[in-house]
Amino acid sequence: RIQTVLCRTSKPENAGSVARSLRAMGMSGNLILLSPQFELFRRGRTNPRSKNIHPRAKKTASGAVDILRRTRIVERWDGDVIGDCSFVVGATSRPLTENLERQIESSASHENACMNNETPIYSPREYANMIVSDDA
Repeated sequence: RIQTVLCRTSKPENAGSVARSLRAMGMSGNLILLSPQFELFRRGRTNPRSKNIHPRAKKTASGAVDILRRTRIVERWDGDVIGDCSFVVGATSRPLTENLERQIESSASHENACMNNETPIYSPREYANMIVSDDA
């Protein structure tokens, strides 16, 4: 089972385009938004129990609205987000500064310690070294 987690994404279009990508790859769901900087679901004015998807997310989802409807929203990182995963890969478009890399490595070490190494988490540098060594 593959889970896709977007961490602190700031644009509803990101959630919509990821849902569309999941649909295009034949993956039916398991999208998780961790501390999104927008509200994906807006309560309807006439029916407060209905979930209205953010219009910009809905527009970019283009046929994958069902994935957005099943999206899980979590406000903080805990073992439930990736607890049953056997392999985790993280990516970002943000430039990797030394400070950010130290934070990631520290977070990875903390997560490994918390989960007794059942779910290994690698920093970007560690993962890159694994890929390079596998290609050699």
